[in-house]
Amino acid sequence: MSAKWRALQHRHRYTYSAVIFPSSFTDTLLSQSLLPLNPNFSLFFTQLKTLISLNSIYSQVNHSKNLASSFTKLLSLIHTENDTPILQTACRFYVEVLFLENSVPLHRTLISGLSKVSNKDRQVLIVECFRDLCEEYKKWSNRKRFCLSRVALSIMGMPKLGFLISVVGDCAVLIGWDVVLGLDSVFSEIEDLGGRPSPVVMEQCQESLSCLYYLIQRFPGTFKCFEEVGFMERVLGVLVSV
Repeated sequence: MSAKWRALQHRHRYTYSAVIFPSSFTDTLLSQSLLPLNPNFSLFFTQLKTLISLNSIYSQVNHSKNLASSFTKLLSLIHTENDTPILQTACRFYVEVLFLENSVPLHRTLISGLSKVSNKDRQVLIVECFRDLCEEYKKWSNRKRFCLSRVALSIMGMPKLGFLISVVGDCAVLIGWDVVLGLDSVFSEIEDLGGRPSPVVMEQCQESLSCLYYLIQRFPGTFKCFEEVGFMERVLGVLVSV
């Protein structure tokens, strides 16, 4: 029965919950679209605006293939130094979609697009965008639970990680804090409101713990460097609470 209930939750969440684009994202995109663009960038921004306009997760999943294709093509082109700012902006928009609420169904397609980027300079650009977004979203971990760990788990679940594994490694501690703070938030909510968390929340907690286990196992040296700030103590505290 529990398996059927979990499957039902998955099906409902996937069917009815489209990706939620915050006003900060859409407003920035709107201001960007008002600027004169190099024709090489037009296709990508058109595909991104189309994705935002869709109101079902199924249509968004289907369209994510077009977005990923346009992004990969954009990064494969030869750009001048003057294109660097807009290229950084495009990269940030693309990577940030991974962090948005309800975006998990799009992860496989979008991350696959990232993994196809072979240019070293473009890879560095992606890593920098990912790190900046991890720093930014980590500040909201108590309000937007598991944003970082969901992305990390999707990346680590890909068959060919390539340079993306370095992205996760660079941000392992930030992702770990996202898990700890997210679980703390769930525990506090249970204590304050009573009752039990929903099956969806329980599954999110389980996935975040899986992510944390993988990070500590894969990047132990990274976490040893942060013992002085009490990170591992917080991790153990969360595990005991579970």
